[in-house]
Amino acid sequence: IDLEINNKTVNLELFIDRNIIVKCLIDVVAFVSENADENDRIMISVTEDKTGLVKIKISNPSRNLPIKLMEQIFDVLYIYQLPRGGFGVNLSITRYLIKLHGGSLDIVNFASGTDIEICLLKGRAHFTEAELVKKTNHNPPAESNKQIPVQLQNITNRKHDISARKTNVLVVDDQSDIRFLIKEILKGSYNVSTAINGQDALTQVRTKMPDLVISDIVMPVMDGIVFTRKMREEEDFKSIPIILLTANTASEVRFKGLRARADAYITKPVDSEELLILVRNLIDKRHQLVLRYSTKLADTLVGQIHLNGQDRNFLETVQQTILSNISHPGLCVNDLARAVYLSRRQLERRLKFLTGISPTKFINEMRLLTAKELLEKNALSTINEVATAVGFNGTGYFGRIFRKRFGISPSDILLRQNE
Repeated sequence: IDLEINNKTVNLELFIDRNIIVKCLIDVVAFVSENADENDRIMISVTEDKTGLVKIKISNPSRNLPIKLMEQIFDVLYIYQLPRGGFGVNLSITRYLIKLHGGSLDIVNFASGTDIEICLLKGRAHFTEAELVKKTNHNPPAESNKQIPVQLQNITNRKHDISARKTNVLVVDDQSDIRFLIKEILKGSYNVSTAINGQDALTQVRTKMPDLVISDIVMPVMDGIVFTRKMREEEDFKSIPIILLTANTASEVRFKGLRARADAYITKPVDSEELLILVRNLIDKRHQLVLRYSTKLADTLVGQIHLNGQDRNFLETVQQTILSNISHPGLCVNDLARAVYLSRRQLERRLKFLTGISPTKFINEMRLLTAKELLEKNALSTINEVATAVGFNGTGYFGRIFRKRFGISPSDILLRQNE
């Protein structure tokens, strides 16, 4: 297939998220191309009319597309199979992203060839001041004062605390544009990986152990309902929160997901604010469970030491820093030193004087005491979940130092609690 580009514009000033608009163009070109023959010519033209409307037209003059396909390609539920095998591109999310920019995406001709047109307004007049933010990426100086719509800035430049950035989220969807959109929404706050169906997701869960999963329902190979059911059947994964993604609001679909023990639903098209709030709430819910037990232990620790007011405030700040980040393996002595405005050496001397142990041992002590409490209260289902919740990568090292500290293995405590 040949590709011809004809740009008839000069010095366009568009207020856009560059990455997302490029992705939208790729989706439209892919849609036209996958329905073309190998000898067809795909043409892209860029023009501007007198009203300031920029039109990007992707055309294949040699190929008429089926009317049914044209009628349903913007339906988020529509899935179609290509003659050569595989599934075609659905443009529902693409249109949604263009609309976020104040633009439009339409099929303007399918009777004599195929013409799909993306329209975007020049300038910034179609946005309010509240919808515009300064760009923060490293562009050449001439572009340093340009701005982008806040709806898309919310997707790419959101700032969260240290705990959010280290949380792992797995996104499962067979449509690449939806995977891309959700990853863009979450990537500023979380480590995001993706899978193309339920089977692929199960493989990744076993190797990466995500903190939360977002899964579509309708997928080939293994759908979201079956995937959720299998997750709940496996001891190591049954407590991982799962959000099901669907455009079908029918009660029966939701009941199937709830019976499979999904934690929540979100509908397409995805609202970025709703998704971020839902993800954060589910992750915080688990974090608060761990925090509940570790806070009680911290109060006990402080109560065992006779301290003046200044020393008590110092030790409580150290403990609170550990508690707020207890599930993160990267928490280190330097983090504690910054929290109390001391050098590493000063922190080590003062903490050793007050508690008799080094900062590193103090962190581990709080991790292990919290883990013991979680195990004894049956607060989490598996040893792997407990180890992850208190900041250990894997159960091997965790099990060894736990036994050394308490004289009993984590598995023995679980067995005793389940008798």
